[in-house]
Amino acid sequence: MNFKYILFTIILLYLVEPLKSQTRKVELDLITEKAGDSVLLRWAPKNYKSWEWSKNKGWVIERACLSDTTPSGALQFRQLATGYTHRPQEEWRSMVEQSDAAAIAAQLMFGQTFEISADASLDLMMTRYKEDQMRFAFAMTSADRDYNTARMLGLGYTDQSPKNCQVLLYRIYAAGQDSVMHSDTAYSVINRNDPDRKIKIYSIKQKVSDTAVLLYWPRVPFGQTYSFFDIRRSMDGQHFGAMHQTPYVSLENNDFSEEYFHFNDRLVSGTDSVFYIIRGITPFGTYGPWSDTIVVDIPSPLVQPDRLSYVTNDEENTVMLRWEYPERLQSYLEGFRVYQSGSLTAPLEKPITVTPDKRQVKLQLETSETYVMVEARTRGKKRSMSSPVFVQLSDSIPPEAPDGLTGTIDTTGMMHLHWEKPEANDLYGFKVYSAHDPNAEFSQLTTGFVYDKVWKKQFSLKHLNRYVYIKLKAYDVRFNHSDFSRVLKLSLPDTIPPSPPVFFRPLFKAQEVHFRWKPSGSKDVAHYLIAGKNAQNNFHDTLAFIAASEPGEFELKTFLNRNYMVSLAAIDSAGNAAYARNRFQVNLKNIHQQNRKPVLEAEANYRSGTIDLSWEGGANSTKTLIFRRTDNGPMRLHKTLHGHQTRFSDKQVSVGAHYIYRVQMENTQHTRSQMSNEISLKF
Repeated sequence: MNFKYILFTIILLYLVEPLKSQTRKVELDLITEKAGDSVLLRWAPKNYKSWEWSKNKGWVIERACLSDTTPSGALQFRQLATGYTHRPQEEWRSMVEQSDAAAIAAQLMFGQTFEISADASLDLMMTRYKEDQMRFAFAMTSADRDYNTARMLGLGYTDQSPKNCQVLLYRIYAAGQDSVMHSDTAYSVINRNDPDRKIKIYSIKQKVSDTAVLLYWPRVPFGQTYSFFDIRRSMDGQHFGAMHQTPYVSLENNDFSEEYFHFNDRLVSGTDSVFYIIRGITPFGTYGPWSDTIVVDIPSPLVQPDRLSYVTNDEENTVMLRWEYPERLQSYLEGFRVYQSGSLTAPLEKPITVTPDKRQVKLQLETSETYVMVEARTRGKKRSMSSPVFVQLSDSIPPEAPDGLTGTIDTTGMMHLHWEKPEANDLYGFKVYSAHDPNAEFSQLTTGFVYDKVWKKQFSLKHLNRYVYIKLKAYDVRFNHSDFSRVLKLSLPDTIPPSPPVFFRPLFKAQEVHFRWKPSGSKDVAHYLIAGKNAQNNFHDTLAFIAASEPGEFELKTFLNRNYMVSLAAIDSAGNAAYARNRFQVNLKNIHQQNRKPVLEAEANYRSGTIDLSWEGGANSTKTLIFRRTDNGPMRLHKTLHGHQTRFSDKQVSVGAHYIYRVQMENTQHTRSQMSNEISLKF
């Protein structure tokens, strides 16, 4: 008989080896198990593509029998099934109602999915790929959990084998192979005289922490036989109860899980020991023998004091603090220590000691607000600190209003604020309020609290408001708020030009041109500018610079032929200009003879503390207009000199300031010259 087994093994290797060199597309594994006179077969494709092929084409199942009467070398396979695949949808109903695994498998087999066209996006194709992989993984898991579900999926088969066969050889491969698609052939040998391969689980180890117990056992050899495990627990070592409604499996993917099966259970208080037994479950749904009882000794844990509560006595400035701690662990304690701290990061000092049998203590608070914690200490000097509880005495006194509020708004509209914090131990933060009218209701600018004494805010400049008014409040930790601070008035940058004036057609007389216009409707217009240029832009002259307070007309004397395209602009106090829509062609006479451009010079006189100006031109002038600005400010009329004068000392200057000057002269016909050259001087 032994000779026949050896011969059979040689023949089997001879048949299997050529298949290893073939190109494999459908890959699978096969296992078998005895069940009385029957043999249970379970196989599984190794990837989604193999499963998808088998669902359409099915499997071929073949069996060869080897007995005492089998001639040497005569091994013939008999076909048990061909095109063997999953059951049709209508046969699943009764199984679905009885088994969760079958319900999941039915959904995976017949549930809706989506189709992908040839022009589908990469994201859609990746989503479909992930769905296929998930369907495959859940289908194989469902088959492992329930052998009947595996049969419904076309991955399990029960063979009523002949009784005279001592050794059975099974092989399975995919049906419908052609020149493109090939299949692995999976083999399994089973001997009726072999003992049961289901072994008792051994080498179970344990690790106990403060809150949980870990049981673990090696994957080899148990992973070759069992797919799931039945784990049961007992408090007395005699009555064991199931811990899961379904068989347990460890699905974690890490280095430890590759070597061990493992199970975590939380510690059970009130007992000294916990007992466990474990048995394996095969892919055929059969159970292995129970393991030896695993005894886990539960160490007496040091738990933290819990459920801290308090009652305040505002008159005495005291607190009655209470907490809970298990009485069964009281004998292990040396006592409790109660700490007060002004913050969670401050060191814990000056504890109050409480005996183990006490669960309350009266505290004299050092401040009206403090954190209180209770620490349990064992005789072995182990410690366990409670969570902190925040204690507050009644407080209805608000902080003082913030002082020293200052701020600026730059040319981009960014506001920068600064203030001084009031003296308050319970100060929490600030809120900033604003309005464009000091008599209107202020609205909150900040979305929450400002915890520093500086803050910035970007304002939009697309509006006509000239000023913004700011004030703020201080809040303590109980949200008592102070009065408003003083109101801070800040100027907003003006970036919007005024509305344009209406320029009328000039009236020509013998020796003058009469310009007229309808003033701009904007209230911040400072001047009107009449300018002229020729068509080639060879020159550009300022013909008149008229204050907004003057009437909307101006007479210009002319003596020299010169063609101008004359335009009119309204200029506001910020220097923004708006030109009238109409422009007119004008021929002026003797404009440069009557009103030549003055030449301006300037010098800083530090001894007298003045800036001395001098100019030339305009021999018949009767009035001189001096204009001045600082840095990027608008050019404004600074001084009017009557009579023919060529010098002026400006006493209204400051050290370190930067000044820019221009002059314009007016003759007896009230015709003004061009603006002089610009002089820039830092005093």
